[in-house]
Amino acid sequence: MSKFVALLIDAINHDASLSNLIDPTDKIRKLLANFQQGILPQPTP
Repeated sequence: MSKFVALLIDAINHDASLSNLIDPTDKIRKLLANFQQGILPQPTP
């Protein structure tokens, strides 16, 4: 959760669009494509 808040604050400070942070569709599609290719994500500590 704190990672999301940090990204949100960073986007506000840089006057960036927040829609890319809020909508996880692109991340899910990339994750699915990598999974189908046999590339598994590394766990985060």
